Amino acid sequence: MKKLSFLVPVILFFVSTSAFAQVSDSSGVDTMLVDSMPPEPSPVPDYDSGSGETELDQVEEENEPEAFRRLRLMREEKERINEELEDVISYPLNLETDNLASFQVLDSIAENSRFIFTGEDHRVEKFNTVLEMKMMQYLNTKGYQYYLMEAGWVTAWMVNRYIIDGDSAAEQILSTYYSGNFFALFQGLKETNDSLAPDKKIRAVGLDIERDAPLALRSLMLMLPDKQAPDSLEMFVESLKILAAIHIEQAKEYSENQDNEGDMFDFGGYDFDFDSDEYDDEGPKYFYFNMMKTIQDLTQRFRAKEPEFKDYLGENYTDFERAIKEMENWLVWIGYEKNELPQSWVYREQYMEGNFRNMFKDKPEAKGFGQFGRCHITRVTKVGDCGFAFFSSLNKRIITKMPELENRLSSIGIFYGGLDNHNKLNDNGNVNDLIKLTERGTANLFMDLQDYGDEMLRSKFSSVIVVKSLNYSEVSKYKGKEDDDYESESESAFFFDINLVQRTFDMVSFNTFTNFNSKGIFQNYEIGMTTQIGRVVGNTAFGFFPEITSVVGDTSHQTLKGWNFRYAFGGDLIRSKHVELSPTFGIGYIQLKYSEERTIGDLTPFGTPYYTEFTNPAFLLDGRLNAGFFLGFVKLQGFVGYTLDVSKSSWRQQKNPIIDGPKTKFSGLYTGFGVCFGGFFD
Repeated sequence: MKKLSFLVPVILFFVSTSAFAQVSDSSGVDTMLVDSMPPEPSPVPDYDSGSGETELDQVEEENEPEAFRRLRLMREEKERINEELEDVISYPLNLETDNLASFQVLDSIAENSRFIFTGEDHRVEKFNTVLEMKMMQYLNTKGYQYYLMEAGWVTAWMVNRYIIDGDSAAEQILSTYYSGNFFALFQGLKETNDSLAPDKKIRAVGLDIERDAPLALRSLMLMLPDKQAPDSLEMFVESLKILAAIHIEQAKEYSENQDNEGDMFDFGGYDFDFDSDEYDDEGPKYFYFNMMKTIQDLTQRFRAKEPEFKDYLGENYTDFERAIKEMENWLVWIGYEKNELPQSWVYREQYMEGNFRNMFKDKPEAKGFGQFGRCHITRVTKVGDCGFAFFSSLNKRIITKMPELENRLSSIGIFYGGLDNHNKLNDNGNVNDLIKLTERGTANLFMDLQDYGDEMLRSKFSSVIVVKSLNYSEVSKYKGKEDDDYESESESAFFFDINLVQRTFDMVSFNTFTNFNSKGIFQNYEIGMTTQIGRVVGNTAFGFFPEITSVVGDTSHQTLKGWNFRYAFGGDLIRSKHVELSPTFGIGYIQLKYSEERTIGDLTPFGTPYYTEFTNPAFLLDGRLNAGFFLGFVKLQGFVGYTLDVSKSSWRQQKNPIIDGPKTKFSGLYTGFGVCFGGFFD
């Protein structure tokens, strides 16, 4: 039992550290909902840090400490935002219910536009798909029929089979190849269409290159007739089925492993890669075939035997030939991509702009909505946040090639508080200010950018939608004299600690009973782990007291040793890459063990015969102030703390208190220093 009790704090050590470190609704449009009055626009929340003078106001700026300087500049920034944007009105968008009334704030944009594009960051999947669905549903009530997709013709063909025709095969394919969030988007559009007349139904239009080659292969299979292919086409048909079938099974595995739960405002990026680690030990489940070379061969075979395919495919030939053409275009684009050429971007934007013009040049009354990547909808050619010093986007091309749409095409940028870093957002003017004026877990539309958006933001977008994550932490742009002085609130750190601690205990009563003559000063060696997430600090440590020996003549050999455990939380007051100041508070456990070996006599100093081993276990409350200095992956730290012993202080023999024995309390101050190894990470 003694061995097992010793393991308890060790187990708690690892469990607590691990635990600390890990710290779509679809529906149709109800006309009764959208006919109700929209909510009044909301004045933005006052972004204030308090009023009246503080001690910081008295500090001479040229001599003030860096931490004070940072706090002062943050306060001044807040005052500037409140002054410059005091008249800003934000329009909240309600995405969490079926009620679309909040989207009536778009009426003026919808009335004055023919095409509306929103620009997203693809990493925030759940929020994006819900917003895209509700925007399309509401705008459809305003005459917007075309659903513009950042996808190819084949994908749009499959989506239309589902949302317009209700095709069960298309439903099964889309639910397999897309995540639950995206499929919920398609379900919502289908439910809307189910309530509309045929000439009013939402219709998908794929503007992009068909970049989803596996879905394109599966679509070709769906177009094949239910009859035996002639011998001359058998190589094409069976090769197509082999490659497509493998990707069908892989898509099923991917779909089954997707987690589509959680709050739409709880975002921080998504990993789109299928995690196949569980299959690594078994080796690949299916043969690997080169997708690009297979498609090259299939398209060449089709062109060589087009008359035979026309006879074999019958009424499906036109769609089949268009899908083949889309895959030929994919081969051109993927060739540029693999060679890392800028032509891949030019080709893709040209392709989308060409499809847009071909689709709508003869439809002067057509209206459409699409949600694309934000870089595709900017109206200027300098987009540093997209990685370009020059880039002619889809929307820039449309208004250049079709000038009649310059004032009839709206670009609404979507920005995410809690996802983009501050410097990246700086490439979009004062959008950081709008993020700070938005509440956590909400999405707001900001229109009339000419009234409060700076020139950079106004030139890119006609309006913006700002959404703030539930996990958003403010990041000040004032980072000290060095660009990297202060870490972001969302950055984390992990360190492995080695500490030497000096503790002082009252050993007078113990010495009287044992003649041990301890001075009460103990060296305590600690090893531990410190985890930091934002400003929150968690520390777990396990320590031991080296054995102290006392020999009384040749008749008695006495030893005193022990161990301790500490588990605490706190916060970093400075949050710098160079220094830290962190108070932590927690609980602890300590146990000293005294043993004596006598060569003569029958009694121990406690008057008990035979037994010569005693312990003094105690539970503690612990507070510590830690100061650290970072040198790359090494941190040097010093600390002072106090422990409060909340136990009965009795020594024990085999867990039984010694009634008349000494009392030893472990309350007292302690100091220490240590070396830590680790670092910061995102």
